[in-house]
Amino acid sequence: MRYTINIPDNIKDKDISEIYLLTPEEVSKFINLRAIDTNFSPITINPIIFNNPLDFNNNLIKYCLENSGNIAVYNKDNSLTILRGQELKRAGTEYPGIGVGIIIPDENNNIAMTLRSGMANNRIGFWDLPGGTVELKDTLEKTVVKEAFQETGLIVEPISCIGIYQDMDFQHWLSLTYVAKIINGKLQNMEPYKFEKVEFKNFNYLPDNTSILTRKSIDRYRDYLLHGKTIDILK
Repeated sequence: MRYTINIPDNIKDKDISEIYLLTPEEVSKFINLRAIDTNFSPITINPIIFNNPLDFNNNLIKYCLENSGNIAVYNKDNSLTILRGQELKRAGTEYPGIGVGIIIPDENNNIAMTLRSGMANNRIGFWDLPGGTVELKDTLEKTVVKEAFQETGLIVEPISCIGIYQDMDFQHWLSLTYVAKIINGKLQNMEPYKFEKVEFKNFNYLPDNTSILTRKSIDRYRDYLLHGKTIDILK
């Protein structure tokens, strides 16, 4: 008995593919390790193929919310999370999420920006900074590196946190803006289902359809360039 969702090959390296549900063999493995109890039984439905990870995510959560019973989420780091369907909620819409926005300047001090498509979760049709959700057990710095590469193909090194914002224009997020240095890679649209374009832009001449949060972050970036203003993240 298992609940499976097949993910198309072209999006298997994206964030959402880091989660898949346990096979019967994996259930036995974790029962033997006493990681889950012997009463555990994954939900069974027919395999479904989605064209993009947003549909995958939305349908998975919808199904879980509509069905009772335990659901095992097995992560690539071999951690195991067991949830009940009614406990699954979405960051930003059902509880405040934590995310990072990343200012990535090139050698001409133009910055990488993304134009969000109709498949994006929010800020559809707006130019925005690369960035994403801070996952459980990921540091802010790890999130910066991961999200920069997954969205732009650039390998970066986080330099400084320059701003913290309560972003409530579309959803509810606590957003931290980082400046990062390019180490390697070539700018490209790594998530064409999510972005129409990924380009370097002159931050002094932003497109009219630039998001409010990005404008606030870039204002802070100007202060950083002039005065070196940063924010300490204490551990």
